[in-house]
Amino acid sequence: MRFPFDLYKTQLWDIEHIHATKTKIPDTITGRVDWLDERKNELLEIDAESSKRIDDFISCCGVEDAIKYENFCDDLNSQYGELEINDISNLTLLDAETNRSYKNAFFPVKRRTIIERDKGAVFVPVCTKNVFLKLYSDNPSNMICWNVNDREEYLREIRQTLSHYIAGGVVNG
Repeated sequence: MRFPFDLYKTQLWDIEHIHATKTKIPDTITGRVDWLDERKNELLEIDAESSKRIDDFISCCGVEDAIKYENFCDDLNSQYGELEINDISNLTLLDAETNRSYKNAFFPVKRRTIIERDKGAVFVPVCTKNVFLKLYSDNPSNMICWNVNDREEYLREIRQTLSHYIAGGVVNG
């Protein structure tokens, strides 16, 4: 299947971070609680244990201490993949409406959303679908995390695909 470039011209598209980049720690206590509540709601169906950890953290440690809060959030984020990755091994193309609908959600939330949108009438590029289904990963052991091995295998596939055009001198392939 080839990418329908007419859609590229008629719709808005984003370069999507497969694993969301680290979000800024909210400055207010209300903002911190809201951020944790969003993560908790994302995780309810996917990872009930992490959802419970959020409740436990809020009740025992609170969110007043910015350092404890940041450490907890970093730990929670690290369960779903490495952070702050802005190279091609963590990027893919996605329609802007889908991308912006889930903001900085965890990988499993993005995965579920993309699968549902693909079942409907939304065009999801084949490579983007393959990324979130982990079809480039030789041994996808963790379907709720976009990890370093997934990134390396995805990048290897990109290089292998491009090598056919670069090494062979194919221009209009």
